Amino acid sequence: MVLLDYIPKNTFFHKLNTISKLVWLITVIVLAFLFNSIMYISIIFVFTLICLGVSRIPLDKIVQYFRILLLPLVFIVGYEALTYPNGRVVVALPYGINVSLDGILLGLTFAFRLLVMVFTSTIFTYTTPYNRVITLLFKLRIPYPIIFILLIALRYIPLLQRELTIIIDAQKSRGVELEKFHSLKQVLKMYIPVMMVVLINGLRRSQQLAMALTIRGFNPKTKWKPIDEECMKLQDYLFITLMMTILIIGVYLYIQGYGSRLW
Repeated sequence: MVLLDYIPKNTFFHKLNTISKLVWLITVIVLAFLFNSIMYISIIFVFTLICLGVSRIPLDKIVQYFRILLLPLVFIVGYEALTYPNGRVVVALPYGINVSLDGILLGLTFAFRLLVMVFTSTIFTYTTPYNRVITLLFKLRIPYPIIFILLIALRYIPLLQRELTIIIDAQKSRGVELEKFHSLKQVLKMYIPVMMVVLINGLRRSQQLAMALTIRGFNPKTKWKPIDEECMKLQDYLFITLMMTILIIGVYLYIQGYGSRLW
């Protein structure tokens, strides 16, 4: 799977302006961190899943993200369940270790927050061309050298990931069964040479890029103007208004004390 890779499609999120999607991203993440109630966060998580469906991101990419996060999520829930103080005990284990219901709920809130952050960022990344992200940063008055560094990173990270996938597939076609590597030593023995090849190719590309920039007289201090200008449409203004209304309602509920408890 390639991360940070734009997928062109004709969906609602693809048609939105980058600013609209950024407002949506900030609104959802802020709401996820405002409330502690498992019910409120579950609603936000379900809303995020609906947005995933609307954006039509391939299911295999979502599953791949979830597989990467599965171990940290299990650790978070398990740690909170075993260490939450003075919680309602669900299971009493030997040596005075107790599994508390409040700890499980707290762990689930942390897990849902993490998934909300990852999935909303995924929607933003896969529905927004990287050049429009760069244009947005330029409008936000971000220094151009920082924008250029980010541009290069967004351009080359998918290439390095594709190259890593090609090398691993080539190893599998030669009979290397990666699934049978159980020990850390075997995994490192397999992946270190692969990563070295990717690293060397990355350094070679960076040298070629530096030479190309020097030949073309690149100067980060010169004024830069984006070629692709985005225009705000009626749906963008309506969407931003809706998101700001939801955010204001969420902040009001938080001030009034709603969603402050785990239940």
